[in-house]
Amino acid sequence: MASLMEEMVNTLSEELNYYKQLLELAKTKTKVIVDNDTEQLQQLTEQEQILASRLLRLEKKREEKIQDIALVINKSPDELTLNNLIALLKGQEKEQDALNAIREDLVGTMAQLKVVNNQNQELINQALDYIDFTINAIRTSKSLPQTASYEGRGTVAEHQTNDNRMFDAKQ
Repeated sequence: MASLMEEMVNTLSEELNYYKQLLELAKTKTKVIVDNDTEQLQQLTEQEQILASRLLRLEKKREEKIQDIALVINKSPDELTLNNLIALLKGQEKEQDALNAIREDLVGTMAQLKVVNNQNQELINQALDYIDFTINAIRTSKSLPQTASYEGRGTVAEHQTNDNRMFDAKQ
């Protein structure tokens, strides 16, 4: 059981490391979104995908360890949350403290990651709203009088085009 718990701690530590890397990428992404650097944003997204695939692999490994621990202690894997695993380690202060520290760090990192990701999502939504506004403004300006010319006696004759296309297809 001790080696299983050690493997669990190692797996969770590795997961925590990747989540911290994701958090740093998310923070960098905030600046990149504000700076409107689409090239850098693409690179960060690719790095996030790599980390996400590594996290998925570690998550499967962690689930396997939970299955193994559940088999050894004759409990359902569904019952074995981190809090329950920590409680099972009564009398093993070193392992209990290590697992508890990782749990707290994971919870804190995940909370920060959620806040930064929500902020990034809001920034992206604002950028998309701005783009939509700009496109609508361009379309609207196309329907306004394009030219004005004077007729005899000083009256203005307006010539309005009904062409609401955004791009000139003749080019």
